[in-house]
Amino acid sequence: MVAEISSRDPFVFGVGLSRTGTKSLQDALSVLYPKKIYHFEEIFYIKKKHLDLWFKALEDGDLSKEEWDEIFSDYDGGVDNPVKTFYKQLMKHYPNAKFVLTVRNKENWYKSFLYHHQAVGTLFENRIVKSIFKLRAGAKCVKFMEEHMKIEFLGGPSQPDDKEFTINGYEKWIETVKETIPAERLLVYDVRQGWEPLCNFLDKEIPNYHAFPHSNTRAHLKAVLMFHQAETQKSKTAAKPEAPGCCRSNQDSTEGLSPPESMEDSVELCPDEKNEVLSSDDSFDPEATL
Repeated sequence: MVAEISSRDPFVFGVGLSRTGTKSLQDALSVLYPKKIYHFEEIFYIKKKHLDLWFKALEDGDLSKEEWDEIFSDYDGGVDNPVKTFYKQLMKHYPNAKFVLTVRNKENWYKSFLYHHQAVGTLFENRIVKSIFKLRAGAKCVKFMEEHMKIEFLGGPSQPDDKEFTINGYEKWIETVKETIPAERLLVYDVRQGWEPLCNFLDKEIPNYHAFPHSNTRAHLKAVLMFHQAETQKSKTAAKPEAPGCCRSNQDSTEGLSPPESMEDSVELCPDEKNEVLSSDDSFDPEATL
């Protein structure tokens, strides 16, 4: 049974592209609101039953109000994919909803976007890792991700290696959102601004007891990739026949493995990233604060 929607606080939806601070925004909104904030990972690990509705939204271009209510009944809003792709539909179905457009320096955004694309692409080129992901998330989830990625970048597939095309798309997305959503319902927001503009826009008290979150950093992504590389190495080692007299531990952890000294061993970094120290991640960009 779908929870009552009409009597609650207005929804808040993030409409910024990935790598603009969407995960930091999700974490910040989770501090300000009692319910969870919808994110792509919800579909994979928690709300797989929503997949049919999201597929329908992709195919038909919209859902009924009742179907959107079913998706968001346990949430106070959503960010990133696939939520941001349907912001025009959500505007119509939830006339009191507010929208937050996360932005950042276009050059830093492109470097982060390209790095993320290369890193994830490298990860999913590994047959073992992709099989594990399909096993855990489900083949249908992977299929949805593939279909959504075909249209998530301004109605067409992204082309990360084409810098001019990608940055133009980034700027066009921002321009289109600003032209579409009325100013009184939209906050154009850089997460480096912290709590004050976000709380003022949402009519929420500033949580002085809680530092503003900076999440999904490049260092975190590197750690995830290294973990999966270690898991892959362990699987390959386990598959090899043992030499006579060889004794192997039955431990399931990655302890004792030798992951790459740096991600340069397995992920080709985009220019200038090799010397960056925790620079622009999905949110915080120290270079821009200098």
